[in-house]
Amino acid sequence: MKERKFRNDWQTVVSLDEATGREKRTPVYRGAWYTLGEAEKRSALVFCAGCVAAFWAALIGWFLLDPPGTRVLYVFLPAALSLFPAAYALMGLAALVRLPGRMTRLQREKSLGRLLHSGAGAAVLTALAGAGDLVYIFVSGFSAREGAGLALLLLCAAAAGLAARRSLRVQNGLAEQAPAEP
Repeated sequence: MKERKFRNDWQTVVSLDEATGREKRTPVYRGAWYTLGEAEKRSALVFCAGCVAAFWAALIGWFLLDPPGTRVLYVFLPAALSLFPAAYALMGLAALVRLPGRMTRLQREKSLGRLLHSGAGAAVLTALAGAGDLVYIFVSGFSAREGAGLALLLLCAAAAGLAARRSLRVQNGLAEQAPAEP
């Protein structure tokens, strides 16, 4: 669906193929171009990859620690649902690795945009799980495992939020070039 949003950025150019003598239809990009320096790309990639790795490590650690809060639906469900935006962030990281220095709007959206939206989503979901865990602590009493679980959930929320913030800063700092004239 995202590709349809940018469909007006492309124009089909009809030319004559001299080898075969037939018409050849070639899509040409006419939308805005964005440039990202290699040093800024590498810096953003390293930072966001570290944040995503910290998120995954903390969330897997939370599941393996198995605090009593994992048996409560209002704690477990948001934490488990945060796995989906975290997987989406991995897709954004893979696209960021292959990102050229000069990119189209679709390439920008599939790399930095994915990191931004998935990081924000994962941060919100794990923060909700952390808030639910805090409620559970007040209701059932504090235990050492529950405190460690809450710390891991808050680490997840912070790591995902930092990745989203960095990708937003990089995305806002992209140099936009005017679209090519038809």
